[in-house]
Amino acid sequence: MPLDCPECGHGVHAKHRTFQERLENARSNLRFAERRIATLEAELLERDAAVQ
Repeated sequence: MPLDCPECGHGVHAKHRTFQERLENARSNLRFAERRIATLEAELLERDAAVQ
């Protein structure tokens, strides 16, 4: 059954949009986590430098 068939309605398009939104959210969460990790690494380096 093709994606644009009348029997399918808008369900396929709604699912596609939902998956796109979930992917965008996952990417955003990943960027947040990467920034947080970088911040924590920098803090650890500063503490190590202060101890030495």
